[in-house]
Amino acid sequence: MLFAVLVFGFPSAILAQEQVETIEYKGHSTRFAFLVSNERHFQGVIKTAEKMNVKKNRFSFEIVVVGTLAKDLVENKELIKEIDKAEKLGVKIVVCEGAMKHFNVPKSQLDKRLLTTPNAWIYMFELQDKGFNTLSL
Repeated sequence: MLFAVLVFGFPSAILAQEQVETIEYKGHSTRFAFLVSNERHFQGVIKTAEKMNVKKNRFSFEIVVVGTLAKDLVENKELIKEIDKAEKLGVKIVVCEGAMKHFNVPKSQLDKRLLTTPNAWIYMFELQDKGFNTLSL
């Protein structure tokens, strides 16, 4: 039985792991920030960070959370996996306190790895001033 698990189980475990194709970034910027308001875009930005190999390339990569995503980060436990992935990639996640207040999300319920800012839009302006390429999704 153990032989069967070792011989047949091991290859299937390897196949189950998702292979991520990295994409070479040909630009000059090393700083990227995304203003994100929903789960789908949040997951897409994390996949982009993965494809760009953010940690290996020493890019600064931030996700600034606004809107309902501020509430979803607390209520949807599936997003913990995405936060874990972002942390491993070296992606900084900053949540708008204004959105948290609007959706009645106490700071104490927010994952401790996430940072907050009083106002996401002003924070994005500050990132632009620091030379970040920014996108709003």
